[in-house]
Amino acid sequence: MAKSSYSWKKISNRFLKLFISISNFLTRINLSCDVLKSIILITIDCLRPDHMGVYGYKRDTTSRIDKLAENGTIFTHAFATGSSTPYSFTGIFSSTFPLDYTKIPSLKHPLRNSLTTILKENNYVTAGFHSNAYISSFFGYDRDFDVYYDLTKKKTTESGPKIPPTALRKIIRSIPLISQLARVTYKKYYDLKQRKNQKLAYLRAEETTSKVVEWLESINNDQLVFLWVHYMDPHHPYLSTEFLGEWTETKVDFSKSLHLMNKCSNKPGRITKKELELIVDLYDGEVKFVDSEVQRLLSAWDKKYPDSTIVLTADHGDEFREHGEFSHKAKLYDELIHVPLIITDPKVSQNENNDLVSLIDLPTTILNLQNIDVSPKMRGNSIFSKSYKPRDYIISETLQKEQKVSMDGQGVQKVALRGRKWKYIFHVDGSEELYDLENDPQEQKDISSEKIELTSELKQLVKLHLKHQTKSRIKIV
Repeated sequence: MAKSSYSWKKISNRFLKLFISISNFLTRINLSCDVLKSIILITIDCLRPDHMGVYGYKRDTTSRIDKLAENGTIFTHAFATGSSTPYSFTGIFSSTFPLDYTKIPSLKHPLRNSLTTILKENNYVTAGFHSNAYISSFFGYDRDFDVYYDLTKKKTTESGPKIPPTALRKIIRSIPLISQLARVTYKKYYDLKQRKNQKLAYLRAEETTSKVVEWLESINNDQLVFLWVHYMDPHHPYLSTEFLGEWTETKVDFSKSLHLMNKCSNKPGRITKKELELIVDLYDGEVKFVDSEVQRLLSAWDKKYPDSTIVLTADHGDEFREHGEFSHKAKLYDELIHVPLIITDPKVSQNENNDLVSLIDLPTTILNLQNIDVSPKMRGNSIFSKSYKPRDYIISETLQKEQKVSMDGQGVQKVALRGRKWKYIFHVDGSEELYDLENDPQEQKDISSEKIELTSELKQLVKLHLKHQTKSRIKIV
């Protein structure tokens, strides 16, 4: 009897050990699906999707980016939260609209939870490389980056200067005539300085890539990394002439390109058809140039992190006189807010997604792909989550002052509500626009006076957005 009892105990122990082993094995399988992955976020200034091969462009401008799209999801209807860098990147990093909390878009407001902060809390090494002043440390974008390189910093890891406007600047800005004179004088001085030195206000893509590659080679392969790289090259003035010969025989040097861009800014109506074609040629050359650097960047990245999350997008587009001007001023038409978006990840299948997507969905989606909890203050959707519901419309906004993008919190707020068929633009000063995107995709005919009832309905949706923003604004002492 004692022997029988001992045998049962032995058998029970064996079954228990077997059960524990199977449980551990299944747990490891489950954890391997949820393991954190390194992340690279590539953002490209002014990149229009309709000038990319993967979005149907006839020119071979983005062969490397097109290959990236073959391994992930390409979003055909992604839109920025604004038409310029400061009004877009608050959405990309904090999943909030640029004019939430404050009328000066930045990451400095304590209620904006940054993607970088959450990843750092989950043991990511965080690194950012760019040369755009509007996303510098001055506006809080260095927040919780272990390594941060922008033009305000002398070294990769040191904090940049945080210099408030001087008393003199405040006085100048308070007197409109003097303020205007100061801007014109500075612009002429800056243009002359650029011509004399043949230098840009930002780093060329090859310099940015070289800095990133050098940093990648210095870190251990077993470190979890969140890397953000922002390229500036498709931003005017367009100077990459090495690929220009693929579309035109016209020779363009630094001085001629700068002169052309100044004409675009000051006398857009006088740009001839031939000059417009050359501007597009130059822009496409910049796009192809930055694509070659994306190839170099991803080659270095893939060697270290073959199974990672890769996100590529733009902060906004650029106008080629579709609405009378060039560059990216305080307007909310599709040529400025429609952006490319490509996401690759081991969890993401290769397909084309035609849902309306906002760049405020980026932080939440990136976190969701790592199974990291999303901050309740983030307003975006997690695109690949089981609970995801497509949007009926997206919202973009900007603040206009003296026909330019406002960065001092003063000016007229514009809000665009963009659906599948209708595009409604509300100006807080009272004016409004409505476009039928199916019959007028270029947004050339305002039909708000013809569709009064629909215009009124869409205005109410915009007012709900504005009401939320008014409640969210808290003065920081």
